[in-house]
Amino acid sequence: MVVRRNNLRPSLNVQLSQRLAMTPSLLQKIELLTLSRMELSEMLNEELAANPVLEEDSGDSGQEDGEEPGMAGAAESAASPDSLAEDGASAVDPQLELDETIREMDYYFGDSRGSGFQGVAYDSDDRPSFESFLVRPLSLYDHLETQINLCDAPDAIRQIARYLAGNLSQDGYLLESLEEAAEATQASLDQVEKAQQLVMQLDPVGVGARNLQECLGVQIRNLYGEDTFLEKIAADYLPLVQQRKYKEIARELGCSDDDVTRALEALRKLTPKPGQKYDPEKPHYVQPDIYIYKTEGIYACLEHPEFRSSTPRQCPARVKVKDEGWGESSRVCGLELVDYQIEMNEDGLPKLRLCAAYRDMLKAGDLPRESRNYIREKWRNAQELLKSVDQRKQTIYRVCASVVRRQRTFLESGITNLKPMLIKDLADELGVHSSTISRAVTNKYVHTPQGVMELRSFFTVGVESSEGGNISIVHVKYKIRTIIESENSKKPLSDQKIANLLNGQGIQITRRTVAKYRDQMKVLGSRERRMIS
Repeated sequence: MVVRRNNLRPSLNVQLSQRLAMTPSLLQKIELLTLSRMELSEMLNEELAANPVLEEDSGDSGQEDGEEPGMAGAAESAASPDSLAEDGASAVDPQLELDETIREMDYYFGDSRGSGFQGVAYDSDDRPSFESFLVRPLSLYDHLETQINLCDAPDAIRQIARYLAGNLSQDGYLLESLEEAAEATQASLDQVEKAQQLVMQLDPVGVGARNLQECLGVQIRNLYGEDTFLEKIAADYLPLVQQRKYKEIARELGCSDDDVTRALEALRKLTPKPGQKYDPEKPHYVQPDIYIYKTEGIYACLEHPEFRSSTPRQCPARVKVKDEGWGESSRVCGLELVDYQIEMNEDGLPKLRLCAAYRDMLKAGDLPRESRNYIREKWRNAQELLKSVDQRKQTIYRVCASVVRRQRTFLESGITNLKPMLIKDLADELGVHSSTISRAVTNKYVHTPQGVMELRSFFTVGVESSEGGNISIVHVKYKIRTIIESENSKKPLSDQKIANLLNGQGIQITRRTVAKYRDQMKVLGSRERRMIS
C-alpha cells in the first residue's frame, strides 16, 4: 500500500490586500481628539517637559502683528521619512541628510519663528501662583478623628472608634457589621458597641449608624429625649411613611391624623445622610472649550471668517475640490453667512514652538551621530504633536460650525427649538467617519447664548410629528415636564392622558414612551404624585 504525502515545502506568494495601519501619529491624533481642554493642557505640559525640542513661547518670538497663530510653518515643514531616518536605514549620505534636516528647519523658522500651537497671552507675572490657593477639604474622617481625640474615653475605645470612623460610607453609615469590626480590631463585641455609641454622638449626630432607623433614632433621642412618639414611627413605620399610608399609621398607633402629620414634619427636619456634609467630592466645575457668540448686524462665513457682510447672503469664497480623477478644481463656497462667531478657548494652554537652538546645533555639523539622530527624532515627534493639536482644533471648529448652521433657531429661541441631529448626519456633511465626530464632541463643553452645555447634548433623536417632521426628544421631555408642573396636584394626569395631550399638539407618542421619558427625568408617576399632594 502506497501512502501519498502532501508536498510540504516553503514557497513565496504575493497577495494584495488593504488594511489600516495604526501608526503612532494616527494614535496620537485619536487620543488628542478625545481630550478636554484641561486634559490637553496637562498633556502639552508633559510633552514640553519630555521633549527638549519643544519650548514655550514667552511672547517675544517676533511674530508679526495680526498673524493668526497656528501651525502654518510646522504643518508645511513636516519631516520626510528620508530626512529623519536612522543612520544605516537608507543609502542617503549623512551630510546630505543633515543638510536636508537643516533646510526643513530653516523653512519652518523662515515662515514664522514663533509658529506653533498658541493661545491667548496674559500678563501673569504679578499674579500669585495657583497652588497658593489650594487647600485640602476637611473629610468626614478628619472631622471625627479630631473629636475622638478630645473625648474622655479609654484609649482602647477611642482606638476602635477611629477604626469605625475609617469604615464609613460617604453618607456616614457603617460599612461592616459590629462582629466584623470586633474581629478586625481584636476587641470584644461590648467594646465595639461602646465605640459605635461614641461615634454616633459625635458631630454630625447619627454618623456611624448601621441603617436609617438607627441613624434617625439617635438624632431623635438627641433632640427630643427617650421613648417619644416620633422615635416609634422612625423605628417601626418607615415603610408606611415611604408609601404615604398615614391613616394606617394613625390607626395602628391609636392617634389622630394631626399627630401623625406633626410627627412627620419633625421627621423631615432630620438628616438621613449625615456624612454628606463632609463629602470630599465637590460639584464638577467645567470650563467651556468653545465659545459661540452672536454678532449683532455682522454676518460672516464660519468656514471663511474673512468674508463679512451687514446682510445675510452666500459666501463668495473659492474652495478647492478634488475631481473624480487626480486633478483638482475650485467652486464657490456658497454657505450662508450667519451672525455668529466661534472662538476656541485657549486660555491656560501652553504656547509651544520648535526650539531654534537645536537647528543651530545641527548646522554646526560637529555633533556625534547619536546626538544628530536623537535631535532628528525629537524634532519629528514635536512636529507631529503640533500638527495633531492643530488638526484637533480644526476638527472641533468644523463640528461647531456645522452645529451652529443646523441649530440657529435653538441658539436664538431656546430648548423648544432644538432640532434632532445625528452624529452620522454631521459625519456625512463633513466627510469624516462617525467615530471622529463622536470623539470630537466627547468631554467638550460649549458656551452658547443659551448657557454652557455639553457639545454632545446637541445630538438627539427625534419623535415624529403630525406634520411629517421630527421633534427632538429634549423638546418632548420639556413638554412632558411642563404638563406635569401645570397639572392639578390633587388630580395628577396619567401617562395616557399626557400622551393624548401631546398627540393633540401634533407629537406622535405612546403611553409607554411617555412613561420612559418621565422615568428618565426622575418624575414620579400619577399615583405617587397624588399621594404626595
